[in-house]
Amino acid sequence: MLDVLNLDELEARARERLDPMLFDYIAGGAADEWTLVENRAAWSRIRLLPRMLRGVADRSMSTTVLGTPISMPVVVPPMGFQGLCHAEAETATALGLAKGTVKSRTARALGRLRGVLDEQEVEVSTRDD
Repeated sequence: MLDVLNLDELEARARERLDPMLFDYIAGGAADEWTLVENRAAWSRIRLLPRMLRGVADRSMSTTVLGTPISMPVVVPPMGFQGLCHAEAETATALGLAKGTVKSRTARALGRLRGVLDEQEVEVSTRDD
């Protein structure tokens, strides 16, 4: 995955690996896909300004989401039908988040939004950041 540099490359990788009908289901939008087009247009208007040659000794990506502190601004929303793509579905997503730098609070949010916590997700959700 280190060779994936943007969402278009990630989408191409998914197209290669998934059944064509499944890919179309995931990548498509409802009706005339107006919201899908508008979302892509909105993201294309966002520009990031690189800040080179700045001090990095004191840096933090931490923030709060709905009053809950998280280690970096990455939040995974509820996503339906993950089981169509991976046998472990939301459990694998929560565990993957917990193993990385996002840690438990984001993983716990995923479990709560899903509404189902199995033993692995309970273990993830009780970890300290």
